[in-house]
Amino acid sequence: MSYSSFSAMRVSVLGSLLTGIILCSSNPAIAQQPLISIPSPSIPTFLGEVALKYPAVVALSTVTLNGNAKWTLGNLKESGTAILVAQADGSTNLQLNLDTATRTESRTALGNSRACQWTDSKGSHPLNDVDCNASLVWFAPMLLVQPLPTLLQLLVINDDGNVARTSGNFRQISYSTPMQGTSTAITNLLTGGTHMSVLYDPQTLLPSSVEYLQHADSDLSITFPVRVAYSNYQTISGVPIPFQIDRYVNNTLQLSLTLNSASTK
Repeated sequence: MSYSSFSAMRVSVLGSLLTGIILCSSNPAIAQQPLISIPSPSIPTFLGEVALKYPAVVALSTVTLNGNAKWTLGNLKESGTAILVAQADGSTNLQLNLDTATRTESRTALGNSRACQWTDSKGSHPLNDVDCNASLVWFAPMLLVQPLPTLLQLLVINDDGNVARTSGNFRQISYSTPMQGTSTAITNLLTGGTHMSVLYDPQTLLPSSVEYLQHADSDLSITFPVRVAYSNYQTISGVPIPFQIDRYVNNTLQLSLTLNSASTK
């Protein structure tokens, strides 16, 4: 199955299920729902193989990236500089200094007190609860190879085996953040909405791309497939860092990042 067909199927199924059950992020059935702790968290064996090949990722706590950005939104095309910081606790901060405005995306550490927002020329906007707990450290996937114990207790990590895409065959590792809803059906839907897949190159054991769904803030039944592609890996203090990061929304390039420098802690 092609990526576009796979994404369309997920969008159709999730959208139809959400419609009539949860209509918007302000609905009390989904607002500020607590995360579910995982009693016996585990890490797939494949991620252990990745850590053996790149041992510096085991102690990785912070990734800082600097570079140039190209942003596209409909007919609007802007360029500028970018600063991105991701930490092992799941917190991220992205700042784009573009031609007409500064755009930011920020998430605090994963947990029940997590806060997420994005800003543009019109001001600050909160992110809906589902997307807030999804797309973990999307621009620094090596932080997810060996998650911190505190992060691991909030994630379900599965080895989905080999998958095929139009660009080749990959090993897929999926992540989701269990969220407690007001019913089993809503719990399953909320948790499913946080699903994120990391596709690893079977030869290099490096992340080739990440796939997840983005939800409209006003109506969670409206979803958009997102794919983040990584290339031009360079080794920084033993950690492989992609110096080219391209984010596609609805199969259209939205953000292209070309890094000038990177640092790790």
